[in-house]
Amino acid sequence: MSRYSVTLDMRIACDDDQLDTFTDALYEHLLALDPTADMGGSLTEGTFELTVQVEAPDAAAAASEAAAVLRAAAHAAGGSTAGWTQRSVSAREVLAPAG
Repeated sequence: MSRYSVTLDMRIACDDDQLDTFTDALYEHLLALDPTADMGGSLTEGTFELTVQVEAPDAAAAASEAAAVLRAAAHAAGGSTAGWTQRSVSAREVLAPAG
């Protein structure tokens, strides 16, 4: 097993007035899963870059494990990740809860 740093691009779709609150919750849950995680992006565009560290046997497994970590954080924050299995590993979309 090797340690990989994996960065995924993510678009968060929600009302502008909820985006800041949701991204704060997402990052909090992401840090609970991986204390080395990093997140940056644009509240204006709803696009973010999230980086996590994972242990995996190869790069493909690392990408899959990173996506699972990000998905778990999104769900814990109240988001929906419908359709992730049909999309490429590099681009993900999270639908924040309506509120």
